[in-house]
Amino acid sequence: MIHELNIFGGSLTSYQLSEALEIPIDQVQSILDGSMSLEDLCPEILEKVHHLEGALFGRVKK
Repeated sequence: MIHELNIFGGSLTSYQLSEALEIPIDQVQSILDGSMSLEDLCPEILEKVHHLEGALFGRVKK
């Protein structure tokens, strides 16, 4: 799923993602390095991920 989302493609820094999604930076880094899955995030954070993706890159598939 992470590969389908542009926000994890390097356009944003770990710090920017952490601030935008309101999660710790180490959690963002774990998602980016593959040691944590997006599905491990709570539904509220996943909704923020999809909202941010849509706001920055247009429509998003859920």
